[in-house]
Parts: sequence; C-alpha cells; structure tokens
Amino acid sequence: MKTKGKDTPESIHLQLMKRDFGTTKN
Repeated sequence: MKTKGKDTPESIHLQLMKRDFGTTKN
C-alpha cells in the first residue's frame, strides 16, 4: 500500500525507523 504522496523522504524514514524498531525490539 504505497501512495505517491507517502513517497516522501520523511515517510520513508519513518517506515524504516518503525521496521528497525520492530526488529530491534524483537
């Protein structure tokens, strides 16, 4: 579910942080 509007660097950074957080917390 990727939207052109959500393709901003900020959104990508947030998504990366969320993934990193999830993997680190595991």
